[in-house]
Amino acid sequence: MDLGLIALVMGVFVVLALVRIIGLTKPPVEHGYRLQRSFLSPAERSFYGVLCSAIAGDYVVLAKVRVADVITPVKSNNRSTWQTAFNRISAKHFDFVLCDPKSLSVEQVVELHDRSHKNDKRAERDNFLRSACASAGLSLSEFVAKKSYSIEEVRNRIAQNRMVSGKGDGRVKPLL
Repeated sequence: MDLGLIALVMGVFVVLALVRIIGLTKPPVEHGYRLQRSFLSPAERSFYGVLCSAIAGDYVVLAKVRVADVITPVKSNNRSTWQTAFNRISAKHFDFVLCDPKSLSVEQVVELHDRSHKNDKRAERDNFLRSACASAGLSLSEFVAKKSYSIEEVRNRIAQNRMVSGKGDGRVKPLL
């Protein structure tokens, strides 16, 4: 083979290698982000005010808490089974979490159901959350979104769930 052709082929390889190396050292292109104007939807914000009034002093109210930060799958010898169960909860959130004001331990969770909860996928999600909470022994209070609420009604529903277990700690026995 001609030495000129070999040198040309080697040169092309060197150039391609340099292009690849330079391409790999470029800083990654960041995706832009924007601030959400409202953390809660108007319906959630309205209910949040009522919920805070209804439970004043009894609980600390946290909003939009990831389900996986409240409950976790039971340990399993099969890592794949555990991971599948974790994946089912990792991208979901509870609308509101009621915590003990001293320890911040989770006492109850609250879901607010708007029109979207009538579609099949959302109903499936709601049923899954009910089952997961029951399995974990965690009280779940569900309210239908509406224009106005009775603070007394919300207070009574929260208190009723608090007393279901007889301990007054908001936890219920699993319904398995």
